[in-house]
Amino acid sequence: MRQILEREQYRISVDDRKNRILFEAWGDIVEPAHFVHFAEDWQNVCSQMTPGFTVLGDYTQTGAFFLKDSFSKGMKAIYDAGVRKVAVFWGPQVLGRMTTELSAAAASSEYAARRKSFKTRAEAEAWLDV
Repeated sequence: MRQILEREQYRISVDDRKNRILFEAWGDIVEPAHFVHFAEDWQNVCSQMTPGFTVLGDYTQTGAFFLKDSFSKGMKAIYDAGVRKVAVFWGPQVLGRMTTELSAAAASSEYAARRKSFKTRAEAEAWLDV
């Protein structure tokens, strides 16, 4: 796994062997200034991937989540780049889950159809590997 970038509240890494992006977010996702480059970051990272790549999102360290529009733009960039599947996992906390589900739907119905939420990383990775 090689880290591509780290911002105030998120990190994006790539597993070249699996053609997979790992996205990790933490804290309360409420400050728009922390996500001003979100869509651009996704475009840059996705441009390094082979179409048909997968994305694994780790939201186990997030709390409140109110930036639906910022995340929708990022998710649209992922879809436009040729993602095959997106799996996110939450652990026991689900406070922000509804907002990310709404963000996925707002990105596009096609993107939302390729995305699924899980409780554990193992479940998420198993689904991506199929």
